[in-house]
Amino acid sequence: MWELEKAEGFENCFKKFSKKHGAEAMAVMANLETFHCVLSETNNVQGAKLLNFVRKEPDGIIALDSRGAPKEKKGTKLKATRLYVYAIEVNSTLYLLRIGDKDSQAQDLKTCKKMVKKLRGACE
Repeated sequence: MWELEKAEGFENCFKKFSKKHGAEAMAVMANLETFHCVLSETNNVQGAKLLNFVRKEPDGIIALDSRGAPKEKKGTKLKATRLYVYAIEVNSTLYLLRIGDKDSQAQDLKTCKKMVKKLRGACE
């Protein structure tokens, strides 16, 4: 079974984002649930990355977008949103790194890369 862990700063980042974009936050969290279930059932990170809402990012970072997630109202257009996660197979832990939209994508990835470097160091 894969465990979910929130990386340092994730909680504040999520609260701030979800205040402005609640529907988008709910959509990516629904996709996180699907991703986590597939990962736990198959124990196959590469297989879970084949889901239609998964985007591969640099340094092993995985971005979950809002595609395919249930919407609050039919016809609602969601802002492009990414939930950044990182999977460490050695201890079967999926780390929640950041959430953001297209406007913050470059900064989010920069921050996630730093977090991944720390996580890798802690697991060696």
